Amino acid sequence: MPTLYLLRHASSPLGEDDYGRSLDAGGLADAQELGAYLQRNGVQLGVALCSSAQRTLETWESMTAAWDPKVTVTPLDPLYLASASELLSALRELPEDLTSALLLAHNPGVQDLAVGLAGEGDHDAYVGMRDSYPAAALCELSFDGLWSSLTPGAARLVRFAPPGALP
Repeated sequence: MPTLYLLRHASSPLGEDDYGRSLDAGGLADAQELGAYLQRNGVQLGVALCSSAQRTLETWESMTAAWDPKVTVTPLDPLYLASASELLSALRELPEDLTSALLLAHNPGVQDLAVGLAGEGDHDAYVGMRDSYPAAALCELSFDGLWSSLTPGAARLVRFAPPGALP
């Protein structure tokens, strides 16, 4: 059963150069907390896909300061401000033998994808993620089948954790 982690980048101040924005101090701390959580839970990835924007790459770098995912991130220009359908298309291209993947990108695409994929699982977490998907929020989904056949409603919501709510 493959596992998908959907992560919205950590917080960064608004600025004129959206693509080149860096994380703020709170974003750096949240990303390190995410990395520590993933390390504590023994999360190992088959692949990590990431928007090529500065704030997503800094989120990854800060996470890996506290976590050794055993993979390198693949920055992809098409993930920058991608829609849910564009993000889903990227996931459907993953090798079928992968058992886990992390996608690190932007809202509203990440939130729309998470809400769209979750067909069952923790109802309270679903409502929380549907209503608000803040910076540095992490969604964990599992599903039966192949990456190429991942469809809306096909996944089980395992957990949704906004910053500060990681167990």
